[in-house]
Amino acid sequence: MEESMAGFVVVSLLWQPSAAENLWWMNADSRFKLKNDADGALIKRVLKPMKDDKVEAPEVDQDEALFRWDVRPCSEIGVRLELLGDSNLIVNWTNAIWPMNNFQQQLIVSNAQTKLWKWHADLGVLPRRNCEDWLRHVPRELNTNCDALAHCADDMDRHDLIVDFKNYDISSKFIVGKWDGGYIEGKDTVTIGFCVDEIEIEDNDASRKGKTIGRVVSGYGRCPGNSAIKAELCAFDCLIHTLDFLFSKTNGKYVQWSAPPAFSERLF
Repeated sequence: MEESMAGFVVVSLLWQPSAAENLWWMNADSRFKLKNDADGALIKRVLKPMKDDKVEAPEVDQDEALFRWDVRPCSEIGVRLELLGDSNLIVNWTNAIWPMNNFQQQLIVSNAQTKLWKWHADLGVLPRRNCEDWLRHVPRELNTNCDALAHCADDMDRHDLIVDFKNYDISSKFIVGKWDGGYIEGKDTVTIGFCVDEIEIEDNDASRKGKTIGRVVSGYGRCPGNSAIKAELCAFDCLIHTLDFLFSKTNGKYVQWSAPPAFSERLF
């Protein structure tokens, strides 16, 4: 179902697959493998096998998660954006590869899809490459910054969020957003961490993968939730909400910070 809203089209995800559609999804292994090929190669290259399983994996340069970027768009604010997370569910749901049946989860994912399309339609924001999706899965070892941010909320009081803005202007930049959620069995709250980084690509960088040169914003907090997937959804929701705030500020609008839906609307 499609609805016209403010000059752009929102594709509704509130549907229930038929038996035939379910069969198609279950037999679509080749399509899923195609999306995960890059992730598999990344794991093989970066995560070296350990001789002793009891030894923790070595620290990995987080910029290993960066892939090749196309040139910045000339139109509007000139931003290319990629969102990275270690949750295959969030990545494949938002990229419209896997179906969804849970209404509350659909609310968060469809809101993210609407925002991504709005940024593209209104501001000319583009994904990392013209032929790529907005979201990409990375192994946990390449998402340690957000994992550490989520752990900052371990001792935090219930339902609190701390966001640290280093810069409000993200025009003409390559931007990477990351998120991660944490959950402890038996708890009725989850911890979240997210960040937005600026990537620089030097003229002599033939690979065009770039490197991280600064943090635009970081955040962590504790919010309602009683499962690992709800932790990931809350963290992702806060990242999207923060990016929307930044894009509004960059576009010259006067906006005030408000609590993300995961906190204010008690989606869970």
